[in-house]
Amino acid sequence: MSVFSLSKDESKYKLSPEAALEQVRQLLDHYKIDIDALPERRDRQAVEGACHKLVGYYRMGLLENAREGSALKVRQHLQAPPGETKELLWDKMTAKAKLATDGFDANDRYARVYALIACLTGLPIEAITRLEGVDLAAAEDLGVLFLLG
Repeated sequence: MSVFSLSKDESKYKLSPEAALEQVRQLLDHYKIDIDALPERRDRQAVEGACHKLVGYYRMGLLENAREGSALKVRQHLQAPPGETKELLWDKMTAKAKLATDGFDANDRYARVYALIACLTGLPIEAITRLEGVDLAAAEDLGVLFLLG
């Protein structure tokens, strides 16, 4: 651990590391995201980093998987809601959501992720751009994963 590591009060977590890891694995399995199959080592490392952070967000209770029939959705509980919306319900990944990212340069990661979040949550992009702190970080990491699904 680094001198600058965040302090971790285990009593504040809602899930164990194992239970949170299982939630992330459910997403990977559901969308058949094979991180090992990514051609670029840098891409694999970035996605693995996002998955590690997602485990933390699940542990904190910011994210939870929600099954609706055969669909696996993700509920994001906002810590600092930018308005009336207290949570985001990420719908299942579809072709429509992928098309929402078209027109953005492949290297413009944030624009693509925010367009995807807006499409999957049904919120306007303006609402997404008002997210901040851990809410924004969790949404961005989840968006990176969904772009692969």
